[in-house]
Amino acid sequence: ACWLVCCLYVGLFYDEFLMPVFFIYTLHGIIMVCLMGRVDISPTKVEPTIKRLNVKSYEEYKSIFFQEARIRGYKQEYSLRTEGLYDNTLAFKDMYNATVVLQTIWMEELNIQLLDIATQEFWSEAEKYLGKNEIAKREVNLIQCVCVQRMNADFKKYITQNVQQDYKRYQVLTAISFGGKKAYICRTKGGFYRSFYRGLLKEFDDIASSLWNVNETL
Repeated sequence: ACWLVCCLYVGLFYDEFLMPVFFIYTLHGIIMVCLMGRVDISPTKVEPTIKRLNVKSYEEYKSIFFQEARIRGYKQEYSLRTEGLYDNTLAFKDMYNATVVLQTIWMEELNIQLLDIATQEFWSEAEKYLGKNEIAKREVNLIQCVCVQRMNADFKKYITQNVQQDYKRYQVLTAISFGGKKAYICRTKGGFYRSFYRGLLKEFDDIASSLWNVNETL
């Protein structure tokens, strides 16, 4: 009892000193929690999950994929196309506190510049769909499928990336080679937001279940 009284007395006596210290440590803890999903302490290279395709072409894949997506509540499809070179199609689904965006991209082989353009178009269309104020505070998740006819060095590098998950910005990335008849699902290993990634991956598996055997891994 005497010890507790002494502690309270010292706390009151040094209140002006202790309060700033308490504030600094609290702020430090909050910053560390926020950074846990952003600081990359995980492996930079992770082998993907590989599936055997049940479809022969991008058009067939895209048709089945978005048909299944519409059944599951996706809407507002947008298609941005450069004839013979590039296709970027988006669809949106609103949940209670999040918006999920499906994106399929087609190019003959993976081109990083075209992929960057497609990502910029995703954010631009998402902002138009949600509004500038809403997108800043809402959880926006991306399921992206990069489809090519043939693999190249950039493709092989892309599929072995450890996909980073950021707060309220979760993503599932997939690359599909129609020439090789395989789908490569990039993985997230480590990090603070893996549970959100697993939930988004389940959403993707449900949509793509007819495109490959979900339970079969090569």
